[in-house]
Amino acid sequence: MSKQNKPSTNPTASKGRIFSFNSICNELSISRQTAYNWIKHGHLKPHRLGGKVFFLEAEILESIQNEKDGK
Repeated sequence: MSKQNKPSTNPTASKGRIFSFNSICNELSISRQTAYNWIKHGHLKPHRLGGKVFFLEAEILESIQNEKDGK
């Protein structure tokens, strides 16, 4: 019997790369305070796992695009 390709049950599988808090600051060239402000105002959506905060690439790109579009 052959194994069928099943969709991934991992919710981050289709979201691209995962960034830590520090790496998101470095990649976007923003300060930690700016990142905290963006989270507070809903521009960045943090995910938490085991006390660590991380961000999904697709959500970051979507947020940037929404800002450009004025949404």
